[in-house]
Amino acid sequence: MKTLVIRNADNSARVEFKVDIIGSNQNFTVMQVSDLDDAEVVFGINFRELATNLQAFTSFCTANNLILDNIDIDPAVGSTEVVAEGVAMDITDSDPLAGGTDGAPYSETLTVVGGSGDKTWEVSVGSLPSQLTLNASTGAIAGTPDTVENPTFTVKATDALGQAVTQQLSIDIT
Repeated sequence: MKTLVIRNADNSARVEFKVDIIGSNQNFTVMQVSDLDDAEVVFGINFRELATNLQAFTSFCTANNLILDNIDIDPAVGSTEVVAEGVAMDITDSDPLAGGTDGAPYSETLTVVGGSGDKTWEVSVGSLPSQLTLNASTGAIAGTPDTVENPTFTVKATDALGQAVTQQLSIDIT
């Protein structure tokens, strides 16, 4: 038996319901169907229309900017272990990033909110201005640009569960 918690990012709205997981394919049965009705009232979304597969349910919650916590209940010890699944992510930096000057040191750190665990960063489309690099662990863009340019590029942040979010950005080097 598990308890699933659907909540928004700031935890101001949440609904819990108990489920029975059936087999390794993670199909589940909601123990009290009225719990799904409660979730519909709180979030204005009809959860009854969903497939009863945990992965599909998680994807649905993520698409609706909701967080689904999967809480394992161990009746033998009365403890719970919370494993966040499908936590919505967002890159909070807006385009354009702070500009830089040809020949002067540049440093800007990208920020992602949400997600699970450590994040990795990469430039997935295009390229950074000449001589700038993106630190894959920290999201820091740094270096000393050596060309006047204004490239557009897309960064991608991936969390420990493999969820990814992208953002198109640019840096004006004058």
